Amino acid sequence: MNINLKFDNEKIYKECIKLGEEENFDKLIPILNNLIKDENFNENWPIKFLGIAYYKLSKFDYAEYLLKQFVEKEPNDYQGIVSLCFITIATKKYHDCVKFALRAIKLDKNNPTAYIDLAVAYEKLNEHEKNLTLLQKAYKIFPDVPIVVNNLIAAYFTLGYDEEATSLAEELYKKKPNYHALLYNLGSIYLQNKQLDKSLKILLKNSKIEKYKFFSMFLTSHVYFYKNNFKLFRQFYQFRLDSANHQTNPLKYLKVTEY
Repeated sequence: MNINLKFDNEKIYKECIKLGEEENFDKLIPILNNLIKDENFNENWPIKFLGIAYYKLSKFDYAEYLLKQFVEKEPNDYQGIVSLCFITIATKKYHDCVKFALRAIKLDKNNPTAYIDLAVAYEKLNEHEKNLTLLQKAYKIFPDVPIVVNNLIAAYFTLGYDEEATSLAEELYKKKPNYHALLYNLGSIYLQNKQLDKSLKILLKNSKIEKYKFFSMFLTSHVYFYKNNFKLFRQFYQFRLDSANHQTNPLKYLKVTEY
């Protein structure tokens, strides 16, 4: 669906856009349901908006049902198909995500979103070579999109291309010194390469950010272990033991793949 079409009720459309941006779903959802039920309203966009609203509310099954219904009616709607990518990643239906992402890329080869979704699905399916090939292609198209570059760094790191991963990560770090997903990857790379002081500087900086705090402190404990500072090793490692939600292999260095 082309959002530039003249809708039967443009005022309602703009109001729904505004409510969606504000995430005022208590008010938005009843409006959308009423539009869908109204036999005199013949536009399909309320179905998509309702699906996206339920996705944001983590009601994934109903969101998927609505968005599949929408893309049957509007098969060339990029946003609708990409929204299905997000949902299938959230519900771990990675094979479905691959299908939707490939479909979205055919519709718009100049939008990085579907490339990222496809890369995430490939990684989750352990299709690491496909992931790397895809991200190398995406990097040629979007060399200045940080999430594309950072995911390519992670793909190189996964397959043991340490030189390529390090070079690309240091290059991006010069441009984006506060890009925290990158900092985590770069700290991991330095740790694996036993560049302990560099790794420590990066990881301590990142441990202040809540999203990356746990894993950054976890890897920091390894840095202190290799530096023979066992007091700080125990202190940082205890943080891992105190976390009830963490399950990871302490012997495996970690990476961040974003979406």
